[in-house]
Amino acid sequence: MTSKVQLQVYEYLTRCGTQPTIKEISFAAGRSQSTIHQTLEQLRKKGFVIWDTARSRTIQLVRL
Repeated sequence: MTSKVQLQVYEYLTRCGTQPTIKEISFAAGRSQSTIHQTLEQLRKKGFVIWDTARSRTIQLVRL
């Protein structure tokens, strides 16, 4: 099941023209960076996104 925050982050990523940082997603979603990081981890485990946690601007949607 996908949570409201997960859906909000996923929709933001689909609209974003570039690869955003966690800080940019946090600002757009009105959530803390910690919450966004946890949400991205959940989306990664579900296979919706991939990213290199050691580098910025590497968040990518997985095309299903």
